[in-house]
Amino acid sequence: MIESTSSIALTSKEFDILLILSCKQTKSDKIEQLCSIFFRLLRQNVLSKKKKKLLNKTSEQNLNISILKVLQNLIVHIENPLEKYLHLLTILCCKIIQRDQRIELIKLFQILIDQSTNIKSSTIWYLKQLIEINSWNFDQIDEPDYERRLNGYKQITKEISKLDNIDKDKNEYLCLFYHCLYELHYSINDLSLREYASQCIHLFLKQIPSYQSYLLTEIRTILKKSTISIHIRNEFIRLLGLIIDINIDNEDLNDLKRLHNYNDIEIDFFHNITHVQNHRRLRALKRLKLIHNEQTFRLTTIINYLLPIVCSFVNDVINQDTQDINDDIVFSCLTTLCQILPWIKYNQLFISYFRQLKTTKQTLNLIQKRCLTKTISAIIDAFHFQLDNNEKNSESN
Repeated sequence: MIESTSSIALTSKEFDILLILSCKQTKSDKIEQLCSIFFRLLRQNVLSKKKKKLLNKTSEQNLNISILKVLQNLIVHIENPLEKYLHLLTILCCKIIQRDQRIELIKLFQILIDQSTNIKSSTIWYLKQLIEINSWNFDQIDEPDYERRLNGYKQITKEISKLDNIDKDKNEYLCLFYHCLYELHYSINDLSLREYASQCIHLFLKQIPSYQSYLLTEIRTILKKSTISIHIRNEFIRLLGLIIDINIDNEDLNDLKRLHNYNDIEIDFFHNITHVQNHRRLRALKRLKLIHNEQTFRLTTIINYLLPIVCSFVNDVINQDTQDINDDIVFSCLTTLCQILPWIKYNQLFISYFRQLKTTKQTLNLIQKRCLTKTISAIIDAFHFQLDNNEKNSESN
């Protein structure tokens, strides 16, 4: 059931059995061992980038729910479990996205609070606010409880601004920070909640600058998603522009600082690239190309931030989120940036778009085909690799 390697594999039936057994387990040492295993397994399921060998997404979700229920049954037998397990739950506040799973996660937080009697009252307060901003309407079960959630955010914003240096960098804050990243990403139709989440993120970054590394990881993930909503992507690009100003030691962010223009917002890259008007977004790309030509951006800056932003123009057309691209600056920028890429990244980019042109999974219209063709041509124009002499000779023969 539990393999000797670093990964753990359990079937859904084994989970159901363990769910029953966990209710009857009373020995504290055994319970703590089981908790460690299940926390590890939950994080493995949620955070693993590898494709899981499961029948379908529903079975995966059910397994995670089963794990959370097992943990709920086990935690009630442990004294002060927050000290032992809270650090394992922080990132899950962002990465557990399915509603049923989040409900069980919040139930687990409530049990952790109830079982922790020797914990600072401030820690308990912040975790209770986490429960509030994840609450659901009792009368309309499919609807969030907006009043409780908004009130929770209001309370959090008041307290974050008053944090003392000795209180910073605690797991309860990180849970809230990760939840705000989740809210910004997945609460697409809840503008008020997203605004509060964004405000909290701003305050956290101001009070705890070390959190910028967590945010940058999420920004890179968002930018590289080809099917992400334009509005969500723009929210995270705005946050990228924000942390550039408070950054001290990140070389990529220092590199991106050149795109800011503090004297004239009309030509500021981060202001224009998130603008609702398309011609302003294209203006941002023209400034990007101009600055790159003056001094080449770092390779990591291009791969992590600039290239995904340029490719988003193409992806939005393919996903039918926008109309056709009527300005060649997009493809010109793409060629310019691709000229810096190493072979592996260059080849990956070329193949990703070439396969879409040949795909049978989606029927492409004329605009999409034209956009993909221009994109592939732009990448080919950027080919800058030295061909092997043997290959040249064989081609000439």
